[in-house]
Amino acid sequence: GNVEGFAIVSSDSDFTRLATRLRESGMVVYGLGMRKTPRPLVEACDRFIFLEVLGDQEAGVEAEEESDDEPAPPLPDLRRLLTNAVQSTSQDDGWSNLGAVGSQIGRSNPSFDPRNYGFAKLVELARAQSFVDVERDDHGLVRVRLRSSRPTKKQAAKKQPAKTSKAQAGG
Repeated sequence: GNVEGFAIVSSDSDFTRLATRLRESGMVVYGLGMRKTPRPLVEACDRFIFLEVLGDQEAGVEAEEESDDEPAPPLPDLRRLLTNAVQSTSQDDGWSNLGAVGSQIGRSNPSFDPRNYGFAKLVELARAQSFVDVERDDHGLVRVRLRSSRPTKKQAAKKQPAKTSKAQAGG
């Protein structure tokens, strides 16, 4: 009765039902396994960490290459993940707290980890995206918003021809 969570270290889909039953019982379930882990097991966990992002990256790649199993599935589309999370957590001004964005992504995709995309931290990953604005607010919190596809006021002013007065136009 004093256990609050479980860690399942496996890439075997046979543990999917166990993870599901534990979560149904109110337990927190952490999964750890290779990127080849079947989607149902990953999704049955509250949080799933791919072993390749821990420790020596080259060792993880070598271990995956030596495996006779199917290749690892592709990573989820990062643009879609970030866009959905920012839209779900944004305030009226369009800005979202980066922590809330990370939590939202984690709820919708238990295996999300910025290291899967080559970045040590979520803030580094967000800053590297051309479709996201990142800034620190007055309290030091990092916030993000989706970049508008509309031109900025400066860009719009450059594209519009200069207005002429009626006197200059001859009328």
